[in-house]
Amino acid sequence: MGYYYGTRSAEEVQAQNGGRYTFDTIKAKYESIKPLRGKRKDQNLRPLGERRRDWEQVFKLSENEYYISNEAYSFRLANSQPFNRAITWKRSDDGTMDYITIHTPKRLWDTTNPQALAVFSLSPPSTYFFYSYNMPDGLSMHNYYSNKYVCLRPQNGNYQYYTLEQGDITFQRKVGEQFWQPLVVHRQFKHTLDRTKTKELRQSVQPFLEYYKMIEPLIDKTAYHYGNPMQGFDESIFKQSGDEVPEGWFTIAERYKYRSAWRTLDINKWIYKDLYQIAKPCVAEEVPLGQLTIDRYKKWY
Repeated sequence: MGYYYGTRSAEEVQAQNGGRYTFDTIKAKYESIKPLRGKRKDQNLRPLGERRRDWEQVFKLSENEYYISNEAYSFRLANSQPFNRAITWKRSDDGTMDYITIHTPKRLWDTTNPQALAVFSLSPPSTYFFYSYNMPDGLSMHNYYSNKYVCLRPQNGNYQYYTLEQGDITFQRKVGEQFWQPLVVHRQFKHTLDRTKTKELRQSVQPFLEYYKMIEPLIDKTAYHYGNPMQGFDESIFKQSGDEVPEGWFTIAERYKYRSAWRTLDINKWIYKDLYQIAKPCVAEEVPLGQLTIDRYKKWY
């Protein structure tokens, strides 16, 4: 990606503004920032970096807890609208332990389920590097085939990676120590196809394939349909009892005929793929904590 003369990339902006904050330095940062003046002077808004980037702010919850956000837009604050935290620093009441929580963005705009995770919000470089350059030394963001992780550099030097795809994660360390330890992290599972189950599914769909070859030339008009043609059904739809055609077969046939009108269609290839997505014939394999993984079938779950 190119940039015009005199402009900065998203990473350069965050590298220049980021602080690699610890609890002590984020507290000192908050206390050193003069709140914005003007119409918003009563809101106690404290930009974390450049004052014109006032959506990136630092907040104080108590003497022992501070957090930053890159979603603190003035209109949200003025109207008491929720926004996502990015990173929270907390010190225990006895002053012996520090905790840092890396927050997974949530779909706060979704009124039906505002707590649903919005991992895709971490993909824009401005957000990704905002997280990475404001974490303390020893922690950073890591992108692995579009999967978002926090990279931990432990004392033994073997890097560990903890997913942000499943929710917030927290690390801890004693005050004065250098290295962080995982406290709340999420275990991952990698799914692989169960070949015994896939063989059974391919056999179960053979009667429908014969039916489709017979009925497809007779379908002269189809309705618009987007997505998996088996949507609304499960794998049991292909269990034929006697010679009677199950209800739903014609609907599925229409949808495949519609797909064939705008895409080269090998019905055998596509129906197996679509059926696997519906039936999910997978075996889950536990991934050791701290390791990277690619799950080809994670969108099915």
